[in-house]
Amino acid sequence: MNNTITQYKINYTPDDFACGACVTDTNRIIIYVNSYFTNKLQWQPEVLLGKNVDTVFTKSSKIFFQSYLIPTLLHEKNVKKCNFL
Repeated sequence: MNNTITQYKINYTPDDFACGACVTDTNRIIIYVNSYFTNKLQWQPEVLLGKNVDTVFTKSSKIFFQSYLIPTLLHEKNVKKCNFL
């Protein structure tokens, strides 16, 4: 039995994620959404791109975003998983 580790090159994009991926700039303007937004949430990218991220948040999601997600990102520099829609 060979115990060597073989390196694999993984090619994936945010469209391969099993959840929504929304990227914003520093002003919270949406600059990218993956296909999950179109396929599962019925949002068309052209409706979201260029809009403030608050467009997709419910009131409770905004509270979570402002009171937990952003402080965690600023402190920890990452978040493992976050469901807020």
